[in-house]
Amino acid sequence: MHTAASHKRKLAIRVNTRARRVVKSVLCLAVATCVGLQVSAQWTTIRLVETPRLGWLAIASMSCIMAFLAQALGLKVLLSSNGIRASLATSVGLFFVPALGKYVPGKMWAIPAGIYLYRRAGVPSDIALICMSLMMILGFVCATLVGVCLAASGIVAVSPVYVLVSVLSVAIACSPPVLYPAINAVLTRCGRKSIGNPPSLSTYLSVNAILAVGFLLYGAAFVCVVCSVTELSGSHVPQVAGLALLAQIGGILAFFAPAGIGVREGILIAGLRPLIGPGPAIVVTGVARLWQTALELIMAAIGWWILRRAGKPSVADRYGSQLSGAATSRDDFPCQAAESACE
Repeated sequence: MHTAASHKRKLAIRVNTRARRVVKSVLCLAVATCVGLQVSAQWTTIRLVETPRLGWLAIASMSCIMAFLAQALGLKVLLSSNGIRASLATSVGLFFVPALGKYVPGKMWAIPAGIYLYRRAGVPSDIALICMSLMMILGFVCATLVGVCLAASGIVAVSPVYVLVSVLSVAIACSPPVLYPAINAVLTRCGRKSIGNPPSLSTYLSVNAILAVGFLLYGAAFVCVVCSVTELSGSHVPQVAGLALLAQIGGILAFFAPAGIGVREGILIAGLRPLIGPGPAIVVTGVARLWQTALELIMAAIGWWILRRAGKPSVADRYGSQLSGAATSRDDFPCQAAESACE
């Protein structure tokens, strides 16, 4: 009887997994078809668009790299608040190498890859999971708020008071006194170990400020990408910068699309079309995808090189006992924590 019930349960899991894969594949195909139809309909105007100017792309790349470094700096501050004194270079590796997991279908591979790399660097699994989770949550919220504020600045019908109230409401909801009990409640219901004490208010504000600056730099970088292809009115600059951030968020929410491919492009084309025209909007979207992917691969390659040559970060005394049994060889890094994180 027990064997039969177990067999039925395994069969149900397989059926659900296959069904999810089918749904994801259908959604990806639908999004790709919509984008492809837009490109096909505007092909004659696309051919008239000039080749992107390298000067603007160089400025965009420098601004985007500074935005990436801001994200690594935010991770460094979080690690420090948990007793891990990692360098900025090490934080670059810990942030950008696992981030490549978003290009793998399912998007969850960044979590096990991140925990594995953190443990190789001498960071306990629970601290790794805390820092990764906070970076994802705070980054998502901060990017959304900055994007909405920038995009709304170009829309006269949106009341500044409404935007301010929305920003404050979300900021309070994601503050440590509110966010941590909510996360622990979910972990408890799932039978998981609750996370530790929340970061101090100064740490929370510092990380959010750093991330906000980084997202502003990313928005400026995208504006430079647009300027490399076509002329852009100064009044549209905030709206375009906000659109870039909201398109990133849309790509993250599209669980079925690796790295938001197709979804991000659809949002950008729809938002840029009334501002710069359909042909340039499609070209900018394609250039932005290739440009950002190339920079992310470069940052990940540099980060991997750093992690292979850097020593383990120093650890505060209160975490010394946790790291006393940390793995030191390649064979001593089991994946139980990574697997539990993905369940």
